[in-house]
Amino acid sequence: MDKREKLATTEWDKGFEKGGGTVMVSSRVKKLRNEIMQRAGCKQEFWPKKNINLLDDNPELLTEPIIIRKALAFSKFLSEMPIEISCGEL
Repeated sequence: MDKREKLATTEWDKGFEKGGGTVMVSSRVKKLRNEIMQRAGCKQEFWPKKNINLLDDNPELLTEPIIIRKALAFSKFLSEMPIEISCGEL
């Protein structure tokens, strides 16, 4: 554990100041924070999908305004993007 991690862990375990009082954190929050700190140092997998073409599936969209097509492309992008929910995150 490097100096920064040790300092962050020490400060986290003590709780933090908020509005004149100390807010204590639960063991669940501490566990989740530690998992996030461990994953932060690992290389993340990148989802390589960059180009989404809505017109292949639905050529009638060409008549829609560009803002609508962008919104639909963003929606499709997010619906196809993989997600990962670890134990205890919900």
